[in-house]
Amino acid sequence: MINAINYKIIEDFVATIYSTDIDNFGNKSYYPAILKIISSVNLRSFKESDVLCDNTTFCNTALGTNINAIARGLNLPRETTRRKVEELIKLNWVFRCNSELYVTQKWREINLTNINSLLEKVKKLSRVLEKQALEQNHLKQMEESAQAAQKENEPLEQKAEDKAAVSAGEEGEASGEQKQAPDAPQTPEQKTADILGVGEVADPNANPLDSGGDDLLDGLDDL
Repeated sequence: MINAINYKIIEDFVATIYSTDIDNFGNKSYYPAILKIISSVNLRSFKESDVLCDNTTFCNTALGTNINAIARGLNLPRETTRRKVEELIKLNWVFRCNSELYVTQKWREINLTNINSLLEKVKKLSRVLEKQALEQNHLKQMEESAQAAQKENEPLEQKAEDKAAVSAGEEGEASGEQKQAPDAPQTPEQKTADILGVGEVADPNANPLDSGGDDLLDGLDDL
């Protein structure tokens, strides 16, 4: 995937190629294509170590080409190609030697400068892409480590949850048993004491002789 930063670098790289051609040739769209074909043919058999040698040395060591070959390579009419080549000769970017066509030393110098500029942009792009790849790989390793650690902790967490659930269940059952325990049955003596009011706290303001109609012996027959 190409992110915004990489896209901008690639865009600048491509724009450099186009802007270089525009700076050198303006609206002469066929100039760079013709020069590149001539230069490509010239360098097929070039044996010298210095590509910026003078035109005579270049003619004696490089492979020449002609208008017919250029016209076929660009799928252009021969007459159109001839006119464009003559214009390039007047600009001192192409020269004739033994009826063959070669790029001049002037053009080779300009082209080498352009190539070096493009190489710097390629190196920059390569460094950015390499850095991004390392960062993505690091993030991927961190995610994988986190996932592995999570998988290792899942059984321990599940055991702790199960143990807590069992403990809570046992406590709930014990509490329920305590709440639901039935009251012990009363003995006859306890029933008699309840009827006679033994153990009850008397009202300090009440007259103990005023029975209020209550019969203390009521209920004793049932015992």
